[in-house]
Amino acid sequence: MRRGSGAFARMLDQEGVWCYPFAGGLTLEHSDGMWHFGAFSSPEAKAEAGHMWVRVPPFQVIDIALPFQGWESGIQCHFEGPVVSEISTPYGATERELFDGEYLTDLGAGKTDRTRAQRLIEDNLRFMERFQAFTVFHHRLNLHYVPVGTKMSPVGLQEMTWPVLNGMDPSELYEDFKSRQAAGANGSWL
Repeated sequence: MRRGSGAFARMLDQEGVWCYPFAGGLTLEHSDGMWHFGAFSSPEAKAEAGHMWVRVPPFQVIDIALPFQGWESGIQCHFEGPVVSEISTPYGATERELFDGEYLTDLGAGKTDRTRAQRLIEDNLRFMERFQAFTVFHHRLNLHYVPVGTKMSPVGLQEMTWPVLNGMDPSELYEDFKSRQAAGANGSWL
């Protein structure tokens, strides 16, 4: 769903709303346990690791992707829509939070290059000095966001073909939103 946040940022940009998307790691804490999305996956992994959210001042985070991660019902019930918060507290992220579990396992077993991992740590700790990790409290969940990069998609909204939601690509979703807005439709677009 990383691309969903990228498409959302492009839609905001189309509306003239200043924003910037972040990519990074996320740790979700709940009384039932902890779930972690590392910012980086093992070089051998086929899946793209990490998470993406959008900062739209004054909001510290607008996370449209997190509710759609296929959570078990004990966690899913805390998401009635996107995570939106103006308030955050600093979070002391560790180097280990930069990597997903598979990467850490591969490092421990000597299956992946430690030099690459060390370079990722050094590069991202410098970035994190400027854009600090933070915690948002959301419906009895502690969400620890660990930013490692910010970048707007080079693809314009009209060229985006993914994600497809309700049978519409991002440009079609945006046009649907605009037509509902023009018609005075009530309700939340998200």
